[in-house]
Amino acid sequence: MSDILNAIIESDLIGLFDGAAADEWGIFQDGLPVVVAEQVRSFSFKQSWPLSNYQVESGGFQTFNKVELPYEPRVQFATGGDVAARAALIESIRAIAGDLNLYDVVTPEAVFLSCNVTTFDIEERSSDRGAGLIRVTVH
Repeated sequence: MSDILNAIIESDLIGLFDGAAADEWGIFQDGLPVVVAEQVRSFSFKQSWPLSNYQVESGGFQTFNKVELPYEPRVQFATGGDVAARAALIESIRAIAGDLNLYDVVTPEAVFLSCNVTTFDIEERSSDRGAGLIRVTVH
């Protein structure tokens, strides 16, 4: 009977850890988070396949060559707390923004591989929106 009980407990523990990993959000490299933040506030994703229009004879245009553009995930991070925590958020993003390394954007539903940071925006901080809270969107 104890073997069955141990198997059930082991199964529950594995399920518990699987659930924790499934709730991961953020930007990772080699399985480790590269952005230090209290929370991920939002995520958006864009991918497009435009059709090319080219001029042909007699001034006409022809549409062909549907092209897949690279996808564009956006992750918004937020940190309040003390000055050191807010500075750590900004510095962790600045550290990856200027490099050519590839990162993985992780959500519970999907992992978007081989992303490079092209832009980051620090939202306006004001007294009516909580000046002690930093919100940074990474593109």
